[in-house]
Amino acid sequence: MNHATLSDSPALAAATSPTAVNTSTTAAPPTRLSRLFQPRSVAVIGASAAPHKIGAIPVGHMLQHGYAGKIYPINPKATEVQGLRAYPDIASIGEPVDMVIVAVPAALAGAALEEAARAGAGSAVVFSSGYAEVGEEGAAAQRELAALAQRYDMPILGPNCLGFMNIREKLHATFSLAPSVGPVKTGHVGMVTQSGAFGGYAYSLARERGLGLSYWMTTGNQCNVDVADCIEWLADDPDTRVIMAYLEGCSDVAALQRALQRADAAGKPVVLTKVGRTAAGARAALAHTATVAGDDAVYDALFQQCGAIRAMSIEEFFNIGYALSVVPHRPAGNRLGVLTLSGGVGALMADDAGDAGLTLPELPVAAQQALIARVPFAGPRNPVDITGQATSEPDLLALGGE
Repeated sequence: MNHATLSDSPALAAATSPTAVNTSTTAAPPTRLSRLFQPRSVAVIGASAAPHKIGAIPVGHMLQHGYAGKIYPINPKATEVQGLRAYPDIASIGEPVDMVIVAVPAALAGAALEEAARAGAGSAVVFSSGYAEVGEEGAAAQRELAALAQRYDMPILGPNCLGFMNIREKLHATFSLAPSVGPVKTGHVGMVTQSGAFGGYAYSLARERGLGLSYWMTTGNQCNVDVADCIEWLADDPDTRVIMAYLEGCSDVAALQRALQRADAAGKPVVLTKVGRTAAGARAALAHTATVAGDDAVYDALFQQCGAIRAMSIEEFFNIGYALSVVPHRPAGNRLGVLTLSGGVGALMADDAGDAGLTLPELPVAAQQALIARVPFAGPRNPVDITGQATSEPDLLALGGE
C-alpha cells in the first residue's frame, strides 16, 4: 500500500492554504447537516409559477413527487405560486424553516440569506452562480457567504450548485430537469458530486441502470458544505450503504481523509471518480467550480489509505457502484470464478482478471467431472466454458456455477 505523505504536494498545499479560492469552512459534526438534508419545511426564495424560471422547478418537483413537508414559496409579487400561498418575504411565514432554497441572482442572494438566517432558517441551498468561478469579485462575495454561514451556524450548500434530492422523502431541492423525465429508483446509494451538470447526467444514468439512490447531492463552489461533509454525513445515514462521489478537488485534505475513514469504519464502500489528473483537466476544474485539483498522486495515496475505490471512467464508476449496491459485502479475497459460453471471451476475462491481480483457482475435480459428463467438450477448469450448449440446456448455467 502506498503511504505517501499527504502534505508533500505543492499543488495540494496551495489548495489548502488560507488564500485558496475555495472558501469551505471547517467541517462540523455530520448531524449538523440533518436540517439541510432532512428538512420538514422548505422556503423557496424566488419561487415562480413560470415554467422557465429556476425558482419554479423545485416547487414543481416537490409537488409532483409528493414531498410531505411544508413548502413556502417566497415571492413579493405574488399571492399564490403553483397553488400554494406565497409570502412576500421569509419573515412573513411566522416560524423558522428548516431549509431555504435561494433561486435569485447573486446580487440579491447575500441579502436573502441574511434575512433567512435572521428569521431562524436552519440551512440553505444556493443555486445562484457568479461567485468564485467568475473571478476575484465573485470570490469576495463567496467569502461573505462563507462568513455568514459561520456567523449564524447555518450550513450552506453551494453557491453555483444544482441542489440535492432526498429520494426516500421525495424532496427535490434542485432545478435539474432530470427527475421530470422519470424518477430514479429508491435505494441505498448516496451520490454526491461537485458538478451539477455531471450530477444531472449521473441521475439519468442511475435511472437507466436501475441503480437505487438514497440521496443525490451537488456541492458546486462549496462555500461551506463540501463533498467531504456530504460523505461523512452519508456514512452515518442508516438508509445509505454505498457512497458514490465525483470530486474535482479538495480544500481540506484532513476533512476528506476523516470522511473516507468514517465511511470505511461504518462498512460503507466509497467509489470515487477524481478529475483533474492532467494539467488540462485541472484547469477545467478550476474554471468550473473554482476548485484547485491538486497533485493526483497524493489523492491516489489518500484513497488507498482510506479504503476508497477509485474509478477511472464513468462506465467503471457506475459498474462498481451498481455491483456494490447489489452485493452486501465486498469480497474478502482475490479468488474469482469465471463462467462463460465462449472460450474466447473466457480467455479475455482471464487476462483482465490477471491484470487486476485476481486469481482463477481450478474447480474441484468432482465438479469438473460432473460438467464433462454433461458436456464432453466443455472447458471445466476456470474459466468454466459451458459452450453454446447452454442455449438448449439452460440448467447448465446452474451446474457451471456450483
